[in-house]
Amino acid sequence: MIKVKGFEHQKVAILGLGRTGNSAALALTAGNAHVFAWDDNSLSRKDAEDQGISVVDLATLHWDQISALLLSPGIAASHPYAVLANKAGVPIICDIELLAQTQLEANFIGITGTNGKSTTTWLIAHLLRTVKRQIEVGGNIGKAALNLNSLGKDGTYVLELSSYQLERIFTPFLKTSLLLNITPDHLERHGDMAGYVKAKQRIFSLQKGPKNVIISIDDEECLNLYRVLLNEESYAIIPFSVKARVPKGIYVLNGMLMDNRENTDEEVLDLKTFHNLPGDHNWQNIAAAYAAVMLEGLSKDQFIEGLRTFKNLPHRLEEVTVIDDVHFINDSKATNSDAAAKALSCYEKNIFWILGGRAKDNGLNGLDQYFSRIKKAFLVGEAEERFSKILEGKVSYLQCHELSRAVQEAYYEAISYAERPAYVLLSPACASWDQFKDFEHRGEVFKELVSKLPQERKIS
Repeated sequence: MIKVKGFEHQKVAILGLGRTGNSAALALTAGNAHVFAWDDNSLSRKDAEDQGISVVDLATLHWDQISALLLSPGIAASHPYAVLANKAGVPIICDIELLAQTQLEANFIGITGTNGKSTTTWLIAHLLRTVKRQIEVGGNIGKAALNLNSLGKDGTYVLELSSYQLERIFTPFLKTSLLLNITPDHLERHGDMAGYVKAKQRIFSLQKGPKNVIISIDDEECLNLYRVLLNEESYAIIPFSVKARVPKGIYVLNGMLMDNRENTDEEVLDLKTFHNLPGDHNWQNIAAAYAAVMLEGLSKDQFIEGLRTFKNLPHRLEEVTVIDDVHFINDSKATNSDAAAKALSCYEKNIFWILGGRAKDNGLNGLDQYFSRIKKAFLVGEAEERFSKILEGKVSYLQCHELSRAVQEAYYEAISYAERPAYVLLSPACASWDQFKDFEHRGEVFKELVSKLPQERKIS
């Protein structure tokens, strides 16, 4: 745990006592701050009290005496206690702000984007660890930020940063920032697409030192931000693309990773040979990670060797098992249509698609181009009725209600289908909260259900 400095004998309020809130409360207390913590859930309050955290109803506070309110990422600024803090002029922060203030000597690499953040974050960390760098990984993934180890000037934090977190960080601390993509997501939180883009672009205002920027130019929003940054002399920019050649950047052409930072079009690696990271979206992640570790001084040979030993994260196109050349793929992390599109694009045909849950605003937008690849869809959760209307007359489907039935039905359909290979793909295009705690829980349940299937074909 990191002992937070700078709030000695000051009063700090915390709203939300989950992973980040509890760690922040303990870290602030260890730094001699006076902590007042609260959660609307009584079980969370009890768990915090059991850890020695001071739990106080924030409605009783004198807000003019509070130095900061730390909000857990999932809590909106419209929460009544956040409104009280805002009216009193109390800064509303997140745990990454405390990490930034406390570890200013360390090197920070920040990764954001709608999709691919986690894979890119872990890939960069893995590549740096293979050359014996001192690395800590966190932010919106893994350990809570203040549960990471304290690093000095020779250490590097590799942080996944969500739009929610970026809105609540104010201290410039990043040496290198990566923006992978921007597509519609979390619009209910940010109000509209403009609000979401504004939150994402805050990553550039949080940079110090050389201000290295690695930015995709493959979508309109990122391309617009790239053009704006070109007019800012303080940034050192590396653009990247998986769609076209990029002057003074990194790109992928027909699966070949190309380094064109010096306008020399050097071949780096044929990415088609890496089956653990398939598809354009993973090639985008690799291109971004390559740019980042080149800035950290790795050689191309070190990058290639590190990539060979990387294993993709769970719940992201994770192959669970293969039964009679039917591949069972866990892509539970695909919580929106854009992420599901990336999964569907990886398999040319014979897809038995499991989808559904709590739908995002954009539903199944943009997925029509992949419908011809799908032999049958198996619908679950709150989105069943909405998605069945979209698929009607385009894709054969079955309303399964529960994931357990969907897995069984998809198994029987796929194993009975004559053509191989075939793919039972869980790529829900939805949030998981209607039936599961989170996407990890959904993915683990899928893997457990698959493990109970007959492991050889027994259907005549």
